[in-house]
Amino acid sequence: MSPYGSFVGMRAVLVGCAIVVGCGGGGGGAPRPVDGGSEIDSPPETNPDGTTTITVTLNNLPTDTGAFSFIAAYQDGNGAWKPAPSPSGDKYTFDVASTTWGFAYSCQANVRVAGVATALSDVVEVHFAVAERASLTQDILARCTDRITYVELSGTINPRPSAGTFRIAYNGSVVFMDRTTGTYDMLVAPGTADLLFLHGTDNKTPGDFQVDGAVVQRNVKVTAATTQNLSASNPPATQGPLATITVSKTSTPPPTTTTDLFTASGTAAAVSDLTKGALNSPLLGAAQQLPTDVYDQRVTVQYVANQPVTLTFAAAKPSNQTVPAAPLPLGTTTTTSAATMPYPMFKSTWPAYTGAIGYTWSLAQSPPVAACGGAACTITWTASLSPGAAGAMPSYTMPDLSQLPGWSAALSFVAGTMATGDVTAMTSTAGATDFPSSPPAAGTKRVFAHSKFTVTPP
Repeated sequence: MSPYGSFVGMRAVLVGCAIVVGCGGGGGGAPRPVDGGSEIDSPPETNPDGTTTITVTLNNLPTDTGAFSFIAAYQDGNGAWKPAPSPSGDKYTFDVASTTWGFAYSCQANVRVAGVATALSDVVEVHFAVAERASLTQDILARCTDRITYVELSGTINPRPSAGTFRIAYNGSVVFMDRTTGTYDMLVAPGTADLLFLHGTDNKTPGDFQVDGAVVQRNVKVTAATTQNLSASNPPATQGPLATITVSKTSTPPPTTTTDLFTASGTAAAVSDLTKGALNSPLLGAAQQLPTDVYDQRVTVQYVANQPVTLTFAAAKPSNQTVPAAPLPLGTTTTTSAATMPYPMFKSTWPAYTGAIGYTWSLAQSPPVAACGGAACTITWTASLSPGAAGAMPSYTMPDLSQLPGWSAALSFVAGTMATGDVTAMTSTAGATDFPSSPPAAGTKRVFAHSKFTVTPP
């Protein structure tokens, strides 16, 4: 349901959390994303020789790159990919003579997904026109670094309500309370963030959830293993009446909505996740609120098969929203084989989207365990392309990175196993600097128009 791409679920995968929300640029009072977010740096400047210096900063580069099969590369226009120069700290700098540039990095990490040991292999790319951007800062995928030492945050909620569930959120981590014992346990990055105890009651539709009460402890400092207990027999109720999201036209499948709360200290959590019936957005009780909180209301509708559209509305307080009868779909993505050697590569084309500030292409595959050395594995390629890089007739072709030192065959899609793809066009009232997307500033309205496809590597 989330339009924010790769950030969603990555922290959950890393630390074993039950749920996580978030997003992959926004500024203002919105928190930085936990995983894969970005921000804009300086405008482009032309060197005396006519080239442009590009700067890419990957926050928290791993110190042991070999442990993650980490490689970084850049592309000048449509030229061959080259190994990125050695970084200065977290910053890569290189010169390009063309009007477009690209940057990519790879990562392999062994994590646990739903209790199953899983090898996750990722290739992450960005492509921009020089005139649009010559400097970019991103948070590296959280599982791809050894520079964050997570610590335990745990506690007991007692007494507590006899019904319902508690979700506990701190920074980018969210877990459920153990209903039997009243305990919670999570791994978090050291720092200072808001600790949210969110009480909710499951709706009639299985899996639906909406917060009806909360206890918020602001600016909780966690630098080492910490115990934070709570008495919440009557958590302060959310403020009524609930904001409603009205969908003007029946959607197939039915519309879904999620409301995410982002606090200024960097904590993010879903406060509603609804698929049927009343589509509402809750608001923390008056005593629990801060004007720096941002609620991002999201609704997804689908009027064309495989082309869902997500509309988002960010504000300091949720408000009633109406979805127009027919949000513009992206159109069909056509994906063909571009090459089979040295590994399967694909080319996708799709219609230009009115007002798009960027496109995100992704393809993911979970091959049989026999093809993964006897263990579960998932291979994912993700590319973010600005309008100037995607072109007037947008397209993307997977690159040949096999000649780069340190390239791993485990990053290649496996022949004969279907892969699931998605192209997402993004618009934003915050303008071009909002791409790639991060937790939004209040007042931001966005559209994420998807076009889903499947391919089977030959």
